[in-house]
Amino acid sequence: MNISVFGSKEQWKELMPGAVEGVTLVTDLNELSPASSAIIVLDDSVKLDWSRFTQPVFINAVNNTLSEMSAGNNIVRFNGWPGFIGKKKWEMAGLPSEAALSVLRILEKEASFVEDQVGFVAPRIISMIINEAFFALEEEVSTRGEIDTAMKLGTNYPFGPFDWCARIGPQQVLELLYKLSTRDRRYHPCHLLEQEAQL
Repeated sequence: MNISVFGSKEQWKELMPGAVEGVTLVTDLNELSPASSAIIVLDDSVKLDWSRFTQPVFINAVNNTLSEMSAGNNIVRFNGWPGFIGKKKWEMAGLPSEAALSVLRILEKEASFVEDQVGFVAPRIISMIINEAFFALEEEVSTRGEIDTAMKLGTNYPFGPFDWCARIGPQQVLELLYKLSTRDRRYHPCHLLEQEAQL
């Protein structure tokens, strides 16, 4: 099997800590071939006509649903935010075809298929935690460092909310919160987070 992975070298390192035969990094979109057995797109800014691909295509698309992308049955979206790509279990939406599952087995990943909704589950939770941390900072409850330490020690999270925000990117978090807040006011982003995203 020939699996092409499009993304940055940092994303590649998180996905593939060791070499796997038949899995290669592609850094130029023109190198994504319809002849590949499967394609994994780690870069969430990629916009392509996916209809020309018939093989399984995995797209890092936290903020956009398959229906919004008018994606075919061979397209599966997953949570590819930094800090999640390297996890053993991927949160995914789409049809769990045998071809797609065989790609995951090669990558030594397990799939947790969820409804095709904006933000999946984990990114929604992390975004809310980040947003609440910014509200706490805005209200001078504590400092960034103390809030990060409290979350890591109190919940055994690998990163604190400000660490997560820096890894994921405040623009990504803000985009998700904006999209979610159109349906639910609880996701309204903190003004300090909006400022952070503009830096």
